[in-house]
Amino acid sequence: MHLRARAGVIVASVVLVVSGCAGALPSAAPGTPSTTSTRTPRTIAPSVTPSSSTTGLLGPGTASLNGDVTADVVVASSSTAYIDVGVAATRRLYVTTDAGAHVHEVREPSVAGSTLQASRLVFPTPTTGYAVLGDVVDGSTLLLRTTDGARSWQQVALPATAGAIAGVAGHGSRVYVATLACASGTPCRQVQIWSASVGSADFARISTSLPARDAGTGVGLAGWGDSLWLMLGGGSTSDPVTVTSTDAGASLTTRPGPVGVRCSPVATSAQAIWTSCSTGMSMSFQRVSGSGAEVTLDVGGSGTAGTFLDPVSDDVAFFGSEAGQWAGLYVTHDAGLRFTKVSDGPPGYLSSAWSPNLRFLSPSVGLTVGDGFVLYRTTDSGVTWRPVDVPSS
Repeated sequence: MHLRARAGVIVASVVLVVSGCAGALPSAAPGTPSTTSTRTPRTIAPSVTPSSSTTGLLGPGTASLNGDVTADVVVASSSTAYIDVGVAATRRLYVTTDAGAHVHEVREPSVAGSTLQASRLVFPTPTTGYAVLGDVVDGSTLLLRTTDGARSWQQVALPATAGAIAGVAGHGSRVYVATLACASGTPCRQVQIWSASVGSADFARISTSLPARDAGTGVGLAGWGDSLWLMLGGGSTSDPVTVTSTDAGASLTTRPGPVGVRCSPVATSAQAIWTSCSTGMSMSFQRVSGSGAEVTLDVGGSGTAGTFLDPVSDDVAFFGSEAGQWAGLYVTHDAGLRFTKVSDGPPGYLSSAWSPNLRFLSPSVGLTVGDGFVLYRTTDSGVTWRPVDVPSS
């Protein structure tokens, strides 16, 4: 996640949306433990404080995650993840191919002669990735791709009529790009979806007509192979919708979408997505299975408390918040029906203004970037965390 001056974080609420919306289950209000959730007290392992010899990802001299900061962990597989860190114009990109045991630096996506920096990274496979430079709010964006594990990047040309890039998503065989073909700062209903085989630079527009909804505060986009999810109408309308497809956009199904200032879906299979929705100062979470059964998760927290939900599979997800009744790190193994407290999180998690960059590569292995840009790793599902040695640049 690319962060600017650590304000509220949209990623904090989660909705898992798949085809269908039937079978809603009652739940407690966000942030209030329900009778179906497990908040089991357990002994919390002592924090592992980095020693004076621990090197952060930006080297010595960068003590805290403050200001114009980037601290993002992008998972590509159960063994491969990319770690993008930076302060202002100083950016570095690292990769691990052994589930975080070791990292080495690769090339940060950039274009010669451009000052635009990466605002979004997606790796549909361990070696093939796409980067969005710039921000749709500013109306100036570029799309880059790598096919060699970020050792090199090439610019991908979309038609001039596509407009600014509002999102990119994909896993496995296909990648999707959402664009807004409207003047910057104006309400926009000209949302376009483009698709390509992973690794290809030839994007084709999905011609199927999309429902007329303002992009509002942004579009939510997720993809897994030929399965596509698009969320429209966040923030600016009273009738948001979720558009789904199982044939790479050849045909679309439209259903009522989750209500929120902005919703950000994450696919964990071709049948299911988890979507994070900001509802103002708080975060809400839901899950909808392939059968259409919808579950509103009991966990919740403030958007200014670094609240997040990190889906690992259709059944497993981790939740964290820095404050409130759900402070700490929790896990569900039953698709969100019950959450159990794992620990207080990585060192300093409950006492520093961290961003929700904590990501799990598998149900047991997770990575996060802490103060001083120290990379922490867990191999026991978040119970204990230890710093990862970073080689000198």
